[in-house]
Amino acid sequence: MSKSRSATPYIATLLSFVLFVFFTFYFVSCNLSERKVDFTKWKGEYVYDEFSILRITDVPNDEFGLDIMHGAIDDGTSITTADISVSELNEVLIDGQKVILQDEAIVSATKTTEHPALRFPKLSATELDSFLQNRKPRPFRVNKDHDVFVAGVEDCKAKYWVNGEAIIIHEGAEAKLIAATQNDIYIVLADCNSNRVEWYWKSGKTFQVDGDIYGMFVDGEDLYLVGQSRDGKPVLWKNGTQTYLMSSRGVATSIFVQNGRPYITIEDLALNPTKTGYWFNGSIYSLPRCKSPKAIFVAENIVYVTGEGWDWDKESVVTIKKNVSKYWVNGNEYLLSDGTTKYATRANSIFVNNSDVYIAGVFDGAACYWKNGVLNRLTDGNYAAYSNSIYIDNADVFVVGYESGYGDEGGAKLWKNGEKTQLSSSIHSNAFGIYIK
Repeated sequence: MSKSRSATPYIATLLSFVLFVFFTFYFVSCNLSERKVDFTKWKGEYVYDEFSILRITDVPNDEFGLDIMHGAIDDGTSITTADISVSELNEVLIDGQKVILQDEAIVSATKTTEHPALRFPKLSATELDSFLQNRKPRPFRVNKDHDVFVAGVEDCKAKYWVNGEAIIIHEGAEAKLIAATQNDIYIVLADCNSNRVEWYWKSGKTFQVDGDIYGMFVDGEDLYLVGQSRDGKPVLWKNGTQTYLMSSRGVATSIFVQNGRPYITIEDLALNPTKTGYWFNGSIYSLPRCKSPKAIFVAENIVYVTGEGWDWDKESVVTIKKNVSKYWVNGNEYLLSDGTTKYATRANSIFVNNSDVYIAGVFDGAACYWKNGVLNRLTDGNYAAYSNSIYIDNADVFVVGYESGYGDEGGAKLWKNGEKTQLSSSIHSNAFGIYIK
């Protein structure tokens, strides 16, 4: 009887051969093809260099988009986000080409440059990973319930601070006003040289209006801007559409929107007291002895306005007018100063919280704010200083402004409940607007 031969060795040999072929093919394929890298852990926005922002975001196909928000012109001159359209890539590749950014991207350019070709850096995934390892995302919505946005300028570079971290957005400009939504940041820009305020910046892109902007309010998806048209009349721009508020010369200085209805302060440049006050629903409501309304706030259908006005000098032998700072509540006026201070006194910004009225400004040359008419000094008056904007978050009082002086005494400031934070080391810096989200 012959012995039967077992099939086990043949099966084992065949299986080994199949596995060898499979893994050989797998490794060869991996080396020859481009593999996608999951950068989920890096999703966010990063300061790439002094003028650049790197953004990694979700895109509709569940891959990842990578935006460079700034580039350099071929001749090496800097170009800002205002001058380019964002270049977006829908995937990040490694191995193979190892390129996650194009060598060169042709993008749109504005009148500020004659160079339409922008050269972006070339990074490998390894280089990107190394770059991100040493950086944290810029704090956009870091705390979600409490992010402090401040708009300002440093050495003629428009910038904004988020929780104290500065981001430059445009050279040769100042960031005047700021607001933020869940997805976007809005900033009004003024030219450092001409002082024209005809641009606004929205999350990396700059837009121009036909006039100058003095007030901004973001309500949901709607952007409201107010100011003065090219022909010298007060105007409202809602999502880019311009509307004249009156036919005579004047300027719209601020805006507040409640339930989709805008309230807008107006200064009549012909000094007509019946046309200086605030605009609502097509009508102008004059304010008694109002010269220049600066800011407006509406709470529970009560209209609060602050600014400059006049009062009678009762001590004078001859009855004369004197300039004073004041505020109005549904047309009733309340004095903040009596017109006798040696140095400047002005009211610049207003915020209402639980029926308490907060106003930021300057009193006798010192930065300050008033609460229900009671003065609170933020500086001692040794150096000229002023506060430009105020925001109340719960019980905390945030004020931004400027103080002259040297070292940590000078430049852009943020005060929280009276405690000062230096936003910039440059004396040529200022903080103009604040928004808390």
